[in-house]
Amino acid sequence: MKADAATSLDSASRPEATRRLRILFVIDHAGYLRMFDSTVNRLLERGHDVTLALNMPDFRPDALRSVTAGTRRPRVLTAIKRSDLYAPLTRRVRATMDYTRFLDPRFARAEYYRNKRRLTVLGTGALGGRLARLRTVDRRWVGGALKVLGVLEQAIPSSLEVERFIEASDPDVLLVSPLVLDASPQTDYVKSARALGIPSAVCVASWDNLTNKGLMREVPDSVIVWNETQLQEAVDMHGADPAQVTVTGAQPFDRWFDRPPSTAPDEFRRKVGLPAGKAFVLYVGSTSNIARTGVEEDFVRRWLEALRGSEDQALKDLPVLVRPHPERPGSWYEGEVGPGEVTLWPPEAPLDVSNVTEEARSDYFDSLYHCTAVVGINTSALLEAAILGKPVLTVRAPDLAQAHEGTLHFDYLLPENGGFLHVAGDFYEHVLQLGEAVRVPEQSRERNERFVKRFIRPNGLHLDCTPLVVEAVERLAGTRPRAASTRAALRHSIGGLLWLYANLDGRRRSVARRRIAKRLARPLKRLSRRVRPHSRSLARALKRGAATIESESARERRRRERIDASSSEARRVAERLLDPDERGDPSVLVRYAGRDLSD
Repeated sequence: MKADAATSLDSASRPEATRRLRILFVIDHAGYLRMFDSTVNRLLERGHDVTLALNMPDFRPDALRSVTAGTRRPRVLTAIKRSDLYAPLTRRVRATMDYTRFLDPRFARAEYYRNKRRLTVLGTGALGGRLARLRTVDRRWVGGALKVLGVLEQAIPSSLEVERFIEASDPDVLLVSPLVLDASPQTDYVKSARALGIPSAVCVASWDNLTNKGLMREVPDSVIVWNETQLQEAVDMHGADPAQVTVTGAQPFDRWFDRPPSTAPDEFRRKVGLPAGKAFVLYVGSTSNIARTGVEEDFVRRWLEALRGSEDQALKDLPVLVRPHPERPGSWYEGEVGPGEVTLWPPEAPLDVSNVTEEARSDYFDSLYHCTAVVGINTSALLEAAILGKPVLTVRAPDLAQAHEGTLHFDYLLPENGGFLHVAGDFYEHVLQLGEAVRVPEQSRERNERFVKRFIRPNGLHLDCTPLVVEAVERLAGTRPRAASTRAALRHSIGGLLWLYANLDGRRRSVARRRIAKRLARPLKRLSRRVRPHSRSLARALKRGAATIESESARERRRRERIDASSSEARRVAERLLDPDERGDPSVLVRYAGRDLSD
């Protein structure tokens, strides 16, 4: 269902909500705040208490600086993973579900994403190994297999340790994102929230989340999506009830609407090293999921050679600004980009890989705003260029087949599906398209606007999406969680069999670990006996070392101590990053984990 625009406008005008909520938001890592910082800040501004629980607290913690509303800040925790008897079984079931999904014929061309899940399922046992040999099977078989695996997932009880973690925050609402990563541990949070009677919602983070990732193994009480396309994906691919789905629009893009540039046109050209007074084309780089290191760089060289070799004089001399994706600097900075008037920007690999600072965002926006046209492979920057009304172009190439044909979400951009993208089959056709776009850039605006109205802001082109997301969260509070779809009798009977299997599997693993420990300790014992006539103290030390290796409890205790120490360090750095007095101190990032976070 679409969010009620009138109600949302009214709620947006109120500085604070009528009821103060405690919200627990579980995200994979702080980098996801690039999509949700406006949502978290809006919740804080309305007086709600927000706790962020990170599955990977030491990954891109610099993004935490984007979530501060005045003096109010979210609390930051390390999200725990279940480690009970059922933990190995849950990973097997979820990894198998994710891989089975990509055996559906509609994913036949998604070879890269199927191979990613194939690698995961190979580590789940003999059955996973046999499944990994498959490429595609009949859709009815896939549907039946997913139903069986779904029943197994629902029969696995919720994790008591995750329940205790949730209870410690005492939330009124649980939010998760993205929920659809490989064998996602966030499934346990949805399941535990349901067991505790706490309503839950998944907030879709990006335009490809429901097609190129895994499945929602446990569908939350509410699914917050961007548009009608994602609503249909949630229903058809993930088994959501249409009544559960709320269409709010794409809140990550709110910041690009009605935003003025921070520089004048020639001021920006001087800043990046382009000639003043001349139109330029912007090339936007993609992540490693789309193009691995070296492939995109080679594509851009061939693209530039095609421009310089064209018969169109305007393209021969056309200045080009190349912006690598901040998450994948690759080999861009190791040599010449290509022939002609070409500038690489930023001139060095950025430290702010999350692009969450106002300076980084303004610099990026100015690149889009001042250019005449945008060229790229497959990236959300193409959507942002469409918002600004720019002509957006791409070229199909054999080495980029998986970036185009191999991703379902790329189809949304195609003109035959209501998209805005100018797609060329080769460089010759592309040169003709680009020449026309440079001469008449206004011709793309109407097509871009139709797409933006449908895909980015379906509730109204001039209506911000962030308040709609916040309203959906506030509405969810106080509702009762939906019951599990599998009947209780069947769930409990299968649950008994799974308990027996998990126990037997746990014992087998324990025996295997002890055997490995004894095998590792054996050389130390032999060496201890040999050196005993020469040095009793050394022999005793070697014997103690062997005993330590054999002691599972000692190893487990040290492992937990390392995890606790890492979590404490992550929390300490997160608190400093969120502290306005500390945010300007670059040593906070430099000291964290003893390394440069740009890697």
